Amino acid sequence: MTLPPLKLVLTAAGCPGASTLIRMLKSNGEREIVIHGVDMRPDAIGRFMCDGFSLVPPGASAEYIPALAAVVEREHPDLLFVQSSHEIETVARHRDVFEALGARVLADGVRGIEIASDKAVMHAACSEIPVPQPELLRPASLEEFVAGAHALGYPDVPVCFKPPVAKGSRGFRILSAHVDRVHELLYERPINRYMTLDDFIDLFTGYEPFPDLMLMEYVDAPEITVDLYADEGEVVFHQTRTREEFLTGLAMAFKTIDRPRWSGTWTWTTTRACSGSAGSSWRSTRASARSCTRRTSSSRTSASSTRSASSARTRRPRSRRGCAPAAGPCGTTTRSSGTTDEDEAGRAADPAR
Repeated sequence: MTLPPLKLVLTAAGCPGASTLIRMLKSNGEREIVIHGVDMRPDAIGRFMCDGFSLVPPGASAEYIPALAAVVEREHPDLLFVQSSHEIETVARHRDVFEALGARVLADGVRGIEIASDKAVMHAACSEIPVPQPELLRPASLEEFVAGAHALGYPDVPVCFKPPVAKGSRGFRILSAHVDRVHELLYERPINRYMTLDDFIDLFTGYEPFPDLMLMEYVDAPEITVDLYADEGEVVFHQTRTREEFLTGLAMAFKTIDRPRWSGTWTWTTTRACSGSAGSSWRSTRASARSCTRRTSSSRTSASSTRSASSARTRRPRSRRGCAPAAGPCGTTTRSSGTTDEDEAGRAADPAR
């Protein structure tokens, strides 16, 4: 071991991927890491893998922060490692509570989290940077939704929709005029992403109020995601991976790949406090949806593309008649990266983000 020991409190110790994270932290080879896990479930996998474990209320509970603070006060960790997106904003808003107890908080600023958590707000933020995006419409009624779907090319091409705030594929569907119901029933898994526009009309005729949905161009291509660690706006290291398998809306299998042509010298307009994943799902050749400016000289390199693939149809966002345009500028984002011209192909809406 070449580095001093580190103790951390790990939240959501029973979430998907927690077991792998705990195992990798323990076998890092550079330092001893003591992990005290917390979770709302007594049978969370982290209970059996961490050095210690405590029960805490759900992240949305008013008792969550006091309970988590009590754990931090008792365990004296160097770092509070927040895993769950359901907890991250709450913890960020109470950062001073944990820092006063001597623990650094692995979380971004509140504004960055707010932008990253709302897909429509993120889309608006991305319109401020020179990265192509799929066209986005914000229909306010069923009639506007139908008109917007046709304006985006349905039934000749698929389109997709999803709520601005949702996780794990909730509310995401691809509208296609070529849905084979028999094939889906006999050969596909029960989690079905496809439906026709007529199916949508049947569901929402007479439904009030009409839901807040993002209606978008659909671009389907192999997906590449970049996880990165940044310190004071500088990318320290990054990992580029393909997403190979999804289960219940979550990416469950990856392959690490090498993409040296995507590195460049960049500086961010916002600071990522400790680390962040550019993860979640867009399917397209899409550079990272982050606000950044290029530097002329630097010894640092950054990951280049959060979502990339070989080819996709792209367009700058614009409004369509009969549908409200995307929201206006909303500031910068939580994470940043650059891209080369050959890799900027586009971005498609995908469920899991």
